[in-house]
Amino acid sequence: MSSYSTTATTASGQGNICTINRIDCTKYGNGTKIIFINRYGVQQDLWFFLKKVDSVKRSNESFQSNTLDFPDDEYAQYEVKNAPTKLINTTAKQSHILSSGYYPEFANAFFEQLLLSEYVWMERPKLDTTVLEQVPVIVKESNIQFKTSVNDKLIEYTMRFEDAFDYINNIR
Repeated sequence: MSSYSTTATTASGQGNICTINRIDCTKYGNGTKIIFINRYGVQQDLWFFLKKVDSVKRSNESFQSNTLDFPDDEYAQYEVKNAPTKLINTTAKQSHILSSGYYPEFANAFFEQLLLSEYVWMERPKLDTTVLEQVPVIVKESNIQFKTSVNDKLIEYTMRFEDAFDYINNIR
C-alpha cells in the first residue's frame, strides 16, 4: 500500500496551503492518473484504478511489385527472397480502455468535465523504466450516461483514450 501527496500554494507563494493525500486502497495496483483541464481552467486529476486494456491499431497500404531481376541482357531471374507484395504508408495508434473503479455519485460532474475537456494527459511509465511521463491523449467517448447509486448501486465508468500522437513517427 502506497501513498501519494500533492501540495499547492497560491501564485504569490503566500496564503493557504492545500495538501492532498491519496492513499492507494485497491488491490489492483496504483492505477492510471488522468489529468485534464476542468471547466474552471484548473488541472484536475482522476484516477482509473481497475481494469486497463492497451492496444495498437495499424493501417497501411500495399502494392504488387515486379520480382523479376535482369542481371544481364541474356536472361531474367526470379527472386525467391523478394516478396511481390510491398507495404507502404504504415501508421499506428495506441489506445487505452480504462475502468474508473467505484466513485461516489457527486463524482459524475468530474467525468462530465473530463469528457468535455480539450486538454487531457495520461500519466504512464516510460518504456522499460519506472519513471512516469505525461502524454497527451484524446477521450474517444462522445457521450456519457450519468450513473446513480439508486439505479446502478456502484458507480463505475469505462472510458476509451487514444494517444494524441502517432505510435510510429512518420513525420519526415
